[in-house]
Amino acid sequence: MHRVASASLRLAIISFRNLLPIIWSAVLVLFAWTPAAAWNPDGVPLCSAPGGQSYARIVAAGDGGFNVAWSDLRAPSARMFATRLNPGGAPLWARNGVDIDPPRGWGCAAIASDGSGGIFAGSAILYDASRQSNIAIYLQHVDASGAKSWADPGLLVCLADGERSVPEMIGDGEGGVVLAWEDDRDWISAGRPSGVYAQRVSASGVPLWTSNGVRVSTAVGWQRDPALVTDGSGGAFVAASISNGGAVAGPRVQHVLADGQLAWPAEGVALTPLETGPPSLVSNQRGGVIAGWQSRYPDRDIFAQRIDENGAVLWGENGQQVCVAANAQTQPMLVADGEGGAILVWGDMRRWNTRSADPPQSDIYAQRIDASGHPLWEQNGIALTSSGMQDQPQIAQDGQGGALLAWLDETASPATLRAQHLSSQGEPQWESAGRIVSTTAAFRVVLFPAQRGSAIVVWTDVRNDPDGDLFAQRLGPPDPGQGKGPAAAKPTFHIQSITPNPSAGTFRVSLAVQDGLPATLELLDVLGRRVTSREFAPSGGSLIEVELKPGATPAAGIYLVRLRQGDRSETRRVVVR
Repeated sequence: MHRVASASLRLAIISFRNLLPIIWSAVLVLFAWTPAAAWNPDGVPLCSAPGGQSYARIVAAGDGGFNVAWSDLRAPSARMFATRLNPGGAPLWARNGVDIDPPRGWGCAAIASDGSGGIFAGSAILYDASRQSNIAIYLQHVDASGAKSWADPGLLVCLADGERSVPEMIGDGEGGVVLAWEDDRDWISAGRPSGVYAQRVSASGVPLWTSNGVRVSTAVGWQRDPALVTDGSGGAFVAASISNGGAVAGPRVQHVLADGQLAWPAEGVALTPLETGPPSLVSNQRGGVIAGWQSRYPDRDIFAQRIDENGAVLWGENGQQVCVAANAQTQPMLVADGEGGAILVWGDMRRWNTRSADPPQSDIYAQRIDASGHPLWEQNGIALTSSGMQDQPQIAQDGQGGALLAWLDETASPATLRAQHLSSQGEPQWESAGRIVSTTAAFRVVLFPAQRGSAIVVWTDVRNDPDGDLFAQRLGPPDPGQGKGPAAAKPTFHIQSITPNPSAGTFRVSLAVQDGLPATLELLDVLGRRVTSREFAPSGGSLIEVELKPGATPAAGIYLVRLRQGDRSETRRVVVR
């Protein structure tokens, strides 16, 4: 009897400990809605410290809010600061943000969400002052309260000989992170051009792949500008541009599996044999990726390519033409359209007479392509603007086959930050020249998708400080959680059925979630430990079926299937026999 009571007490203690993060997150969410600060027509000031703030990065916080990090010049040298916003736009960390840089940091770091309100921050710093070419990669975790989890300078990710760039990062879907960076160790050791390397780090700070990272492509040439997108199973697709001193070279994509093995040929899969600008990469939500880029020769045009789950190129050797209009097209970005295709935006100089003495003229154009690469809007794209100098286009999906866009109108100084919403048919939903967000914008605009077809835009603003403060604003339909009047009903979200149940380990889950927003389906044991998970971004507004299949058959017993999207979750019990 005493042994049973003791076991029950231990189980109760374990269960309470497992609930503590959930309880704490709930407290944070409740507290997050209490400040008066919220989205307003003038934007929300994120940081007004002296010295200037710029080069912001933004990721989802996992509770419907966001984490923002930026380069900050309030100190004698640049530092990286960050804050967390609740869904209503109120900052939750210290006023003007918290310093997340390691000692000797350079004020530039990539960030990725940990899915629980915190972030990972990756930095490249000088490891040994006596060796000017010895640049190391470090990783830091900042928890939901804004406190660093690991002692400075953080977790050492790479200390091979030579130099390396600030890494790019994405979450791995299991509370950890995947990093990729430029690395010239092979130039130091063997006189070979630099490569792109990648590493996966667990939620507890354990590197999971080869020490100092996995080289993602053996292709000859200088590999730069890594871009990543999750594969939904703990691995990542990694793209890089390749330059080979005038010889034929083109960007490559590699699929690195959850265990660090390369799924495709060692040299990667070529998007095109021609040299290009940095590729942009998104999941096509069908096991592969879609990439977009600017060609270099013979003209600067916009192209796209689709690669399926097996590494097969689907849109021809040179990719699909997106825009081949006169003059240069620049700065392409793309997002998935939720139906296996993509929406691209770019800067476009077709209107400028290059032979005249007039100052440069540039507009913003966009195009949607389907899963076969066919353009769905006007040939060579639809114009969002038709005058002045427009720059820095940004894009976020709206969850309905369309997109939200933001850019800088630099016709006058200071610049005007404008935004537009395009429907799935390419029809502008706002003012013809774009909705004005700020008339005192400076530079470096970033855009990130939010709930209910909206997006968060962050920019440097000079209204109060000529050096620039950091502001944020919500774009899109009114948030039912804000302002007066009754709140709108939440979108459909539920698990319809799970079959078979009981099962030998594989479950087919019929569910409904909000279109276009990333969602996660997990299989957990009774202590809350993840057995397997799937990430997806649904579209279509109807029930879908997602298969949960662990890599190894789990032990017989009771398990939990949990569906998560934004700040919502639902859990069902299942049995493995």
